[in-house]
Amino acid sequence: MGKRRMKLSAEERIKIVESYLRQEISLTSAAKEAQVNVNTVRRWCALYENEGPTGLIATNK
Repeated sequence: MGKRRMKLSAEERIKIVESYLRQEISLTSAAKEAQVNVNTVRRWCALYENEGPTGLIATNK
């Protein structure tokens, strides 16, 4: 099975999530900017709200 590569760095994901949470951009706009599905941005937001910015840093499982 191949290794998945993140499209965006943790810093870029944090910037997008924070913009969305500050209501500067819509969920749809955030997803388009990140070139990901809306559900992915929702998952990022949940991680950010539960774990803070460190929740968006890629980890090896």
